[in-house]
This record gives sequence, structure tokens and C-alpha cells, in this order.
Amino acid sequence: MKAIYTLLALLTITKIGVSQSPFNYGQNNKVYFVSSQQRDSLGIDSIYTIHQNEEDELGGMGENWDVMLITFGNETISDDWYPISLDSNFKFDFDSITTQMQFLNGTRYELIESQLLAYGGGGYGSFDWLEITHFSDRISIVATDCVGHCGGQPTRYSKNVFNEKGQLSYTVTYPIPAENDDNFRENNSDAESTLAQYEKMLLSNVNEDNKPDTVFYRYDAKGLFLGPINSVYIENAGDAKKLFAYSNDFGSEPFHQCYIGKEKMEKFVAQSLGFTPELLLFEIYRYGVISFAFSAADKKYYRAWDIILED
Repeated sequence: MKAIYTLLALLTITKIGVSQSPFNYGQNNKVYFVSSQQRDSLGIDSIYTIHQNEEDELGGMGENWDVMLITFGNETISDDWYPISLDSNFKFDFDSITTQMQFLNGTRYELIESQLLAYGGGGYGSFDWLEITHFSDRISIVATDCVGHCGGQPTRYSKNVFNEKGQLSYTVTYPIPAENDDNFRENNSDAESTLAQYEKMLLSNVNEDNKPDTVFYRYDAKGLFLGPINSVYIENAGDAKKLFAYSNDFGSEPFHQCYIGKEKMEKFVAQSLGFTPELLLFEIYRYGVISFAFSAADKKYYRAWDIILED
């Protein structure tokens, strides 16, 4: 799967989910947040990113073209990679290249009533698959398994702790538990009655040599995400682009284009919004966004960082 940086944090889905997204930095020339509702009203159900590799720099599967396809559904959102090898004389045609797509791997988000239940990778390769258990408005636990070619690795656990505003206050990542039982989650499926069992398991291998790792998070007065403390973060919401725009070297491929449906993204956005924001944030669900940055050099959008506040 093409390496796309994901800044991971943790956040539970609870009654507090009715409040605004921590990524709704505004709708202006610098940053434009597209909510799930607005995305649906604009008829956005697929986004393609298509690019051609340099002749002497083929992709990881030996391909000279790559297609990334994001598909938005009510209960599933997928973000998939399709490597394609074409003749060097191929002249780009959207219909021609998209009819030759063969799925290799990608990421899937499973939702119910706009709440995230599980997400992770699948297809050819090794990937993390994350399942979320909610105990209250203040605590959730994420179990992470390696799936695919890696198989047989022990489950890893993290605990999310939230403040009274529903913001992720901090994340605790635990050492692999000494009592790591493959059947633990099946045998303790009643979240209300098993928090004590989970916490006992999480602490079973904590000692002087194996200590939990804790990360704290920052927000502004409006509840907008500023990043993890002591890591990459911004001082105010006006600098949101610094969290997402991964490169200043856009436009280096022989061919690159993002599409919403079959329409070039910059054209669709200009027609729909009346301008082309420097940063587009498409909501996956309340605590996750996919971003695209606009290049002033070639007047095109490019895939940038994704942030998922649940890991």
C-alpha cells in the first residue's frame, strides 16, 4: 500500500459525538472543512488520485501508474490502492485507466450511525486492524491486531481518556499484556461489566522494564485540535495546513490528477464552492479526516496527510 502518513490519536465515540468535529477549522480560502453531510449534498461518493511514476522510478510493485480510490458509503469508507503497469506509450484517458484497476490493498473504516467501530488495512501485505470498545463517556480501549502476512502476533492495547468536554485528553499505550489471550475479547464482550477485567489485563505486564507510554493532546478554546503535546502541533487553528500538507514538492510526477467522480478536483471544487481552498478536509467521521492540498505551481490538488483521532 502506498505510504500515507497517518497521525494517530485516540478518541471514543459516545453521547458527546453530537458536538462539532475537532477538525472544523473553517470554510475559507486557507482551509475548508467538508462535513459528511455537505459531502453527501455535493454528491461526492468517490475520489481518485492518479499519477504516473518516472520511467526510472517504478513503484513498489514495479508499476508505472498508481490509482488511489476513496469510496464513501453510509457504513463503510474505503481507501484503496491499485498499481497498474501500462505501455510506455500510453496516453492518459480516465475511462481507459480506471477500467484496468485491480485491487492490491487498502484501508477500510467500518461505521454505524456515523460512529467508528473498527478500521485498518487489508489485501496483499501486513496491516493493523483496530477494534474499539467503549466503556463510558470518559474511557475507551482499542485492541490492535496484525492481519495478513504477519499473523500470530499478540494483540496490542491502548486506553483513551477524555475530559468533560469530550476531548481526548491523553492516550496510554500499554506493553503487550502477560495475560494476552486470543479469546479475551470474545469472553469479555459485555463492556459495562468488564472494564475491571480489561484494566487488570492491561497492567499485567507493567513493571520497571515495561512502562506504558502516555501522549497528551492540545485544543484551542473552541475545541479545535492543535496536535499532541511535545510533538508536531500548531499554535492556532489558522495554521491548520501545517498539520496536513506533507510536501512542498508537489508536481514532480510526469502525470498527476485528483478527481471527484470523473471531474478534475480543482474544477469540481471551484464550481461547487466558488474558489479553491489551499487545504481541503473531507470528513471520514467526526474524529477523522482525509486531506488534499492545493499546489499554486500547477493549480492542482494533491493528497496530503490524513488524521484519525482513534488508534
